[in-house]
Amino acid sequence: MIEDRDAYDELLEKHKEDNMFLVFKFGAEWCGPCKRIDPHYKEYKEIALKRGVAVEFHYLDIDEESIMDLMSDDLDLKVVPHFLIVRNGEVVSTLQTSQRDALFEFLDTYLI
Repeated sequence: MIEDRDAYDELLEKHKEDNMFLVFKFGAEWCGPCKRIDPHYKEYKEIALKRGVAVEFHYLDIDEESIMDLMSDDLDLKVVPHFLIVRNGEVVSTLQTSQRDALFEFLDTYLI
């Protein structure tokens, strides 16, 4: 789990030039849709690792103030659960969903 804005920024800087995909799930413990999609996010993580995709999966809790600021102010993401794909320090795409099929289709577009 990414605990604050500084950790997020450090992770982006670390992978700025290595072509690795970073997938972030923005959510909260109190969020019902976030809880429903979590097993599918974990399932896709296992699939990607078995396929040997160069990717890291991370979770950001919006109850942390700096994470909420990052989500709303910098990334202009409005609702959770929200997924973000980053490569070489740049946002590739985002998706707001709590549906397994939509999440898998979104991730498959970039990761296979």
